[in-house]
Amino acid sequence: YQQCADSIIRLYSDYFYQKGQFDKITFQFSNGDECNYPRWRKGRRMLVLGDFSCEIPAALPDDSEQQYRNYLKEVINYAGTLSLQKESAVISPDELGIGDFICNDTHVVMITDMAVNDKGEKVYLIGQSFIPAVCFHIITDLDGSEPTAWFTEDRLREEKFQIGAFSFEQKDIRRWKDGF
Repeated sequence: YQQCADSIIRLYSDYFYQKGQFDKITFQFSNGDECNYPRWRKGRRMLVLGDFSCEIPAALPDDSEQQYRNYLKEVINYAGTLSLQKESAVISPDELGIGDFICNDTHVVMITDMAVNDKGEKVYLIGQSFIPAVCFHIITDLDGSEPTAWFTEDRLREEKFQIGAFSFEQKDIRRWKDGF
């Protein structure tokens, strides 16, 4: 079920779920409406009809893992790259860290790790899922003289850059809310 944006949503959501930080698990649908996990646990559900959605009381309170998974399925059904753009902020390449992502209107990739050498130069591992849905995986940079899993900070500082088969711009470098 998990395409590119879905995998990013799941990683953020699972991270905060594992930490017990349920108040941080809230995502926008593509129409801009919020689906909030703490309210979901209290029995609130989203009624969705086309582009319209609203929250209604529809269930008994339930904080089980199964209800968490149901919540996540609901979010994944109605959120995507456009909603991730709406609820994230553009950051500079200097601020880029683990958990940040690069998102245009059609695709999103996530910074999964970074390393810094003695000179302060940074490199990043970048992961993605895809359409059709595939397992989240690390992207190989094929643009240099040798294939590598590491993307350089200089590369991501370019006004336009390529990651895998997708073109991005600096304005696509983003942080979701407060990040991890």
